[in-house]
Amino acid sequence: MYSIEGELVPYTRVIDPIASKGQVEDWLVQVEEVMLKSVKDVIEKSMNDYKVTSRAKWITSHTGQAILGVSMLYWTMEAEEVMQKNGLEGLR
Repeated sequence: MYSIEGELVPYTRVIDPIASKGQVEDWLVQVEEVMLKSVKDVIEKSMNDYKVTSRAKWITSHTGQAILGVSMLYWTMEAEEVMQKNGLEGLR
């Protein structure tokens, strides 16, 4: 899958339209499943790299949507952690 910006999310497996034997609905369901799985895999890889890669390298080595999602996830986790330790004062 390519975004309009040219970012690539590779499919996790190849879909053979001939195997659907002309049933377009079956083929489209497979495409949707592979798209969801592929996006999930890209996000998981981005999450795994977050703490072990420099931020500059991390941002340039993953797709934009994965970067945005994982950044928000970690920001929220870290903000909650600080608030639990120090209350609202911890956010300052």
